[in-house]
Amino acid sequence: MIVLAKVEDVMTRSLIIYTKPERHVNRAIATMIHRKIGAILIYDGKEWGIVTRKDIMKKVLALGRDPKAVRCSEIMSKPLVTISRNADLKEAIELMTKKDVRRLGVTENGKIVGLISNEDILRSYM
Repeated sequence: MIVLAKVEDVMTRSLIIYTKPERHVNRAIATMIHRKIGAILIYDGKEWGIVTRKDIMKKVLALGRDPKAVRCSEIMSKPLVTISRNADLKEAIELMTKKDVRRLGVTENGKIVGLISNEDILRSYM
């Protein structure tokens, strides 16, 4: 019998790293480098968003914009696409494919409790 893994089995459980939308991108970059993460969550007190390495490259660097002058709110994706920690990995894969994202916020009782990335899912199959 094959047992399907759950999102909670492979999600990143570390401290939720986030910043405010009004922060400049250079500060987000510094945090991402320091924490060795590929994305940072953005929270305005009500709604979650996300800034990824890809966002920074496409929306800031490739356009010759100064990361010290661009706010996270200008390049973030929102709302954050989320999935329940109790969902099957198959559901996570389908949602990532449908929404064309590589990371999902993981929720429990409506609160963000972690992230799951396509890399987390791939590692779980190795």
